[in-house]
Amino acid sequence: MTSEPECVYLSSSDEEVPNKQPRLSDATSVQWTGKLRSVQKKPIQSSITTCLGKNNTECDVSVGTSKRRLTINRKNTDTAVASSSSSSREDSGSPCQSSISKFISSCEAFLTPSTEKIRKKLHKLYGLSPNLKEEIGKFIVTVCPIRRENVFTKIKMVLDEVRKCEASAENGEKTPKEAELLPPLDEVLESKLKKMDKAMTRIHSKIKELREREVDLDDEDNSCYLLEERLTQKFLKIHGMYCKLQGAPAKFKSSKIRFEEKEIIVFSSGDGNPKKDVMSASYSTSLPQDCFKKSVEVMKLARVGQHWDSLHGYVDDTPTSIPDQLTKDEELQRKLQENMKLGEENLEKVLNAYATQQEDLKLEPEEYDSGEESPNDDEDEEGTNAIDDKESEDGNRPLELSRTLALARGTEQFSFGGRM
Repeated sequence: MTSEPECVYLSSSDEEVPNKQPRLSDATSVQWTGKLRSVQKKPIQSSITTCLGKNNTECDVSVGTSKRRLTINRKNTDTAVASSSSSSREDSGSPCQSSISKFISSCEAFLTPSTEKIRKKLHKLYGLSPNLKEEIGKFIVTVCPIRRENVFTKIKMVLDEVRKCEASAENGEKTPKEAELLPPLDEVLESKLKKMDKAMTRIHSKIKELREREVDLDDEDNSCYLLEERLTQKFLKIHGMYCKLQGAPAKFKSSKIRFEEKEIIVFSSGDGNPKKDVMSASYSTSLPQDCFKKSVEVMKLARVGQHWDSLHGYVDDTPTSIPDQLTKDEELQRKLQENMKLGEENLEKVLNAYATQQEDLKLEPEEYDSGEESPNDDEDEEGTNAIDDKESEDGNRPLELSRTLALARGTEQFSFGGRM
C-alpha cells in the first residue's frame, strides 16, 4: 500500500506520439476531478495519448482499479511550444532564473484559490531586474526544500529578501556583482586617500598621547582637553571627506524598529478602542492634584506624630512604684522653702544695687521711634567713655560692682543649685 503524495508532477516524454497527438506540455493545463491514490507515469501517459484525439477535450484515465476524468484545456500549440522552448533556453542559460521559476511552480502546487494575492506576489518575481534575479535565485537555493507545512514561511522569507534588495538598490548600495564591475580609482584619487589615511593615523597617535599626558592647570588656553578637542574635530572632518571620496557612509544608519503599542493602548483605555485617548484633559489635571493632596496629608500626619513623640519622650505618665521623697520628708520641704526665700532676697538686692547705680550716674532711658534709626556707634562709644570716667572718680565703685557680681552669683547658686 502506497502513501498519499504531497504533490503530483506530470511531465511529458520527449518521444513523438503517433498520429500527431498533442503532448502534455506547457501548452495544456491539466485539471483532475478526483484525487489520485497512487501514481504510475507510463500507464497514465499511454492512456492519455491513446484516448485523446484532435478535438477531444475529456477522457477517462484508469489508475489501478479506479477511474478519473481528465480535462484538457487547449491553447495555441505553436506559440506555446515556442514559448516553452524559449523559456527552457533561458532557464538553462541562467540557473538563478530557473531556480525562481521552480520555486514559484513548487509553491503554486500547495496554494489554493483563497491565496490569490500570494500567487500574484510570486508572479512579480518574473519582472525583477537581472541583478536582483541572481541575488534572489541564490537566496532561494538556501531556502529550499519546500514542504506543505513550511510553504508560507518560505514565501515570506523570499519576499522579505526581495524588499531588502530593492531598498538597498534604491539607497545606492552596490551588489557584489556590480561592485566587481566598477572601474578602478584614478591615481590622483588614490593618492588623496593615502594622504588622508596617513593624516588620520598621525592625528590618532597625537590624541592618544594627549589622553595619557598629565593635566597642566597653569596653561589654560592650551590644555590637554582643548588640544584633544581640536584634534578630534579635525579627525572627524578628514574622515568625512575620506568617506565621501570613497563612496562609503560616514555615519551608521540604524534600522528603525517599530514596536506594537496597540495592546498597551487597549489595556490603558479599557474599552478596547485604540484610537481613543487614554485620559481626558480634566482628568489628567485633577489626578495629580488629588495625589499631591493625599501625599501631603500623609506627610503631615507623620510629622505631627514625630512632634508629639519628641515632646512626650522625656515625660513618663505611667505610675511608678517608687514614691516621691518630697511628700514624705518634711525636713527636705523646709530646706527647699528656705532656699527659695533666700534666692528671692538676693535677687531683690541685685536689682536694688543696679537701680542705685543708675540713679548715681543720672542716666535716663532714651526713647526712639520705630521708624528712626538707632544712634551711631560713635555716640555709644562716648557714653561708655563717660561711664568709665565717672567710675574712675569714685574709687569705691569697682568694689561695689564686684560685691554686686558676687551677690548675683550667689543668687544663681541659691536659686538654681540650692544649698542643702
